[in-house]
Amino acid sequence: MGRYNLLDEKWITVLRKDSGETENVSLLNLFEHAGEYRALAGEMEVQNFAILRVLLAVLTTVFTRVDATGEAYEWIELDDSEKLIVEEAVDEDDEEDFTEALEDTWKDIWEGHCFPSVVCQYLKAWHDRFYLFDDKYPFFQVTKKDLVDRLALGKGKTALEAKNFPGKKINRMISESDNKEAIFTPVAGEGKSRMTEAELARWLITMHGYIGMADKVKFTKESEGKNSRGWLYDIGGIYMAGEDLFETLWMNTMLYHIEDDVRYTITPQSPCWEDIPSERLQAILEGRPLKNLAALYTLWSRAVYIPPSWTADKDVSIGAVKITEIDHENAFLEPMTLWQCKEKNKFIPRTHQKAQSLWRSFGLLIPERGNVEVKRPGIIEYYHRIAKFMDNPMVKLHAVSMLSDKDPKSWLPIDEISDMLSFNEIILTDDKDNGWSGRVRNIVAETKNIVETVYNRFLNKIAKIRLNPKNKKIGVFVEKEQARLYEKIDHPFREWLWRIQPDDDKAAKESLWKKELYGIALREAEQLMKHLTPRDYKGEENCITAYQAFKRELYKKLLPDGN
Repeated sequence: MGRYNLLDEKWITVLRKDSGETENVSLLNLFEHAGEYRALAGEMEVQNFAILRVLLAVLTTVFTRVDATGEAYEWIELDDSEKLIVEEAVDEDDEEDFTEALEDTWKDIWEGHCFPSVVCQYLKAWHDRFYLFDDKYPFFQVTKKDLVDRLALGKGKTALEAKNFPGKKINRMISESDNKEAIFTPVAGEGKSRMTEAELARWLITMHGYIGMADKVKFTKESEGKNSRGWLYDIGGIYMAGEDLFETLWMNTMLYHIEDDVRYTITPQSPCWEDIPSERLQAILEGRPLKNLAALYTLWSRAVYIPPSWTADKDVSIGAVKITEIDHENAFLEPMTLWQCKEKNKFIPRTHQKAQSLWRSFGLLIPERGNVEVKRPGIIEYYHRIAKFMDNPMVKLHAVSMLSDKDPKSWLPIDEISDMLSFNEIILTDDKDNGWSGRVRNIVAETKNIVETVYNRFLNKIAKIRLNPKNKKIGVFVEKEQARLYEKIDHPFREWLWRIQPDDDKAAKESLWKKELYGIALREAEQLMKHLTPRDYKGEENCITAYQAFKRELYKKLLPDGN
């Protein structure tokens, strides 16, 4: 008998629009009242991102099978039940007509600003697949039998005998390893491995997205390829944020895929709850490629087993066995990441960089059309298709990544990266020649050049004058001061970007930023000149000449007309 059903129990933390307070809601309640909530509000942004994708899997599954009225698309044959099971998929020849119908559905639901009742009808039809504790269909888990029937690494041991994960390793607010105690945590002492059922549900989903490699147990013989450390761990997560949770969910719901591979649009969605756990596990172990977003959004990184008898008055102890990761190269099914070019025509997901604001990756977010060395994120490409339906002048892009300890043996999650960038949608959509997209992209590139080339050159000169040229601290000094300049630039640049309007004069707007950048960079350089010693004045190449050379170059690059 199943226990703690996620459709009925209150486990998802949201922020209310009316009171500004957080509360826990059930899956059904969330979809029924999404417009009343500002956003997901879990313990960490990485947790919100992982749960967001599960919610997107629900919406993508439902509305690629039925339209806003709950009627099945004419190109799909469904069974007669409210489970909306696909009996016959879309024919490849009908992909264009199907895509147009999906776009109409997207528009209709956006204009209604609420999710049709068919969403909850679908979920209720699959009610038995949403029990957190169950002997047959445990949510995001395998069964005891699935592990007993397979051998794990070791001498004849079944996977059920694998070493368990205590709660303190699953809760990313703690992330305590076996070797070192986590001191500054929200829970101390023996309580570190305790959770409520709601907390366990949230962290279970997060665990599948972000898990290290310290655990050693994997299946023998069956597992093909490399073992996963969590797909979300390896991507630079990005998503659109709206004025409320309805808008955020729907703006990120891609009912059709923007890639040329038509399989991504016509292949029926297959979220993990529609599969029998053993069959889902076998498909992963065999390394079968994913062809639909719902399967990707509900991807497992471990074969997880939680004893159905567990209760919240006990320490959490999760059995987990490594399983096969998906191929990262050209995995363009994934729409919510930045990409980096390994070599010609080969891309892999790019994670966000520590202490680097999202705007510094603008060239990867909105690359130049036709640039084969840069891949535009799918969710931004999709925005180009749906922007015509929205009276939504401002865009809010969120970035989410998990940082690790960089130890290849553990990849222990230690912190998260979270950033948000707001700007007028014209910056996304005006990508024609001399459009706003290109103008901002060039400004970002020029700003980075000032910091990382012009200012960097000045810093190196100063450091070599003040220190022995072979001193290893030169690099530390340069990196620190360069980061300081970026910090000074960050807020003014965000403000400049946010204030851009479609009718603004582009040249005047660029000039405005260059003047501000000139002033900020010059002031930072002047700070380094305030405490000179007699040594700093000596020689033909000294701090004063270095500063004057920097000032001339800065002026030439940013204020060539003297304005």
